[in-house]
Amino acid sequence: MKKIFYILIFITLTIIFLSFDENTTVLKGPYLGQKLPKDTPEYFAPGIITTRHHQHSAPAFSPDGKEVYWSVFLAPLQARAPQVILYSKIEKGVWSKPQVAPFSGQYSDGSPCFTYDGNRIYFASDRPLKENGESRNDLNIWYVNKTEQGWSIPESIGSVINTDEHESRPTVTSDGSLYYVGHNEAYKNGNCIFRARLQNGIFQEPELLPVPINVEGKYSWCPFITKD
Repeated sequence: MKKIFYILIFITLTIIFLSFDENTTVLKGPYLGQKLPKDTPEYFAPGIITTRHHQHSAPAFSPDGKEVYWSVFLAPLQARAPQVILYSKIEKGVWSKPQVAPFSGQYSDGSPCFTYDGNRIYFASDRPLKENGESRNDLNIWYVNKTEQGWSIPESIGSVINTDEHESRPTVTSDGSLYYVGHNEAYKNGNCIFRARLQNGIFQEPELLPVPINVEGKYSWCPFITKD
């Protein structure tokens, strides 16, 4: 069964390379060469990020603006196809065709987020905590570090934050503290927003954010922290 699942992943990843518009205009400049936003919403980077696939997280740009990561489902959600993290980067002044991130593609991964120094990406994943284990029924928060050879092997953020319930949608402050979606039955669909402060390189016990961020019986989702 596990082998069949991996074969399906391989097929869907192959489809993604064939499905992007080969005639897409070459993109140059900041933010994939897109126009600055105005009052009317527009599709972002049609044929590159906005495609016929189900995009599932906002694009996360590196602090230097030279890389962007985002996630997509490669089939309708009810088909249980994997969510994968894609990326594009500037190569010789031109944004590259989207590819699967080197740390994604085997399990369901999403919600990538850069730290403000650009040296780490946090993301949500159902990958097993032990090597060669089965994928989980919940999402945990993982991270990769930038090295001279590229991104490191993914590591779990640890049991202070990760539980047997869903943890996802990480976003980071300039001092490294983490905001994310966690679980509490008092909130709609069990989703609410937590904060875990970073002190001396160690995440402290997560705090459930108060009203007006979390309101009992309501739905809290997708936090985002600006640089300032």
